[in-house]
Formats: sequence, C-alpha cells, structure tokens
Amino acid sequence: MAKSRNPRHVWVNRATRITSDGLQWIVKTKSGDRWETRSFVSSTKSVLLRCLRELGRTPDKRGSATLEKLPDTFAAWAAKN
Repeated sequence: MAKSRNPRHVWVNRATRITSDGLQWIVKTKSGDRWETRSFVSSTKSVLLRCLRELGRTPDKRGSATLEKLPDTFAAWAAKN
C-alpha cells in the first residue's frame, strides 16, 4: 500500500500494519473491519520481521520496500518520527 499519512503507521499489506505508541512498534492485523493488536516490539527490525513471519504476514511489494527502509532499531525509528 501507499505510504501512510501518519508517520507512526507502516503498512505491510492490506491486512497488516505496524503502528507505534512511542515506546514500541505494534503489529496489528485486520479481522473483518477491526484491527487487532498481535505483537509488541521495542528492540530491532529483525525481531519485528520475525514476528511478521511467525504471524504468517507477508509484506506486499510496497510493504517490503517500506520495511527495508526502516532503521535497524525501534529507538532509531522513534527518533525520526
């Protein structure tokens, strides 16, 4: 999907997004018309990507490109957002 207007939202695919509460990344998945919180990650991008894999959430083409651009740590990402 296209880049979100909210810098604290990273769209992975139509049914998966990553948000933040300022302390950590939050993986959310869509179920019907509701977004459900699935994982919390405050450490590294590699852990975040592992959580997505374990949830069976494959990024679409744009999601992959967006995830690739994320800094290696949540702290580095939070400092920019």
